[in-house]
Amino acid sequence: MEIGFFFWPYDPPLVQRMAAAAEQYGYDMIGIADAPGNAMDPWVAATMVAQATARSSISASRPRIFASRRTSCGGATARAGDADARRVDELGLFDYLARRFAIYGTPEQCLDQLCAARDAGLKRVMFTVSLASDPGRTVELFGERVLPELRG
Repeated sequence: MEIGFFFWPYDPPLVQRMAAAAEQYGYDMIGIADAPGNAMDPWVAATMVAQATARSSISASRPRIFASRRTSCGGATARAGDADARRVDELGLFDYLARRFAIYGTPEQCLDQLCAARDAGLKRVMFTVSLASDPGRTVELFGERVLPELRG
């Protein structure tokens, strides 16, 4: 199973931390998203990540760098504020949607969910960590506690 993450490149220290985590823990893919507000250009961030994760030979674990631009159909919404979240709550859809489209919880819960998805045929998964309270620590924790078990 290939595993990677997307993040918004807010500043060079975050980009460097994400590249270091990808290299240290063996993530397969890194996504650099065009971030809202005051963030770095995704192409500059992708170049920084590529430089920090370069290896002398190509292997299956070498991270691939993707740079993407947000589009109106790429998760953007026409609703104001947290209207989408409120609607999900009103309809009682959180558990339904989370079971089908999210990996979340403790590292152990994430591992259980990913193992079930892998057993069902999942070949590649990309996480977005941009909205985590600490995106770098999220990637590190997942790399420390979940990846070794998945690949063990």
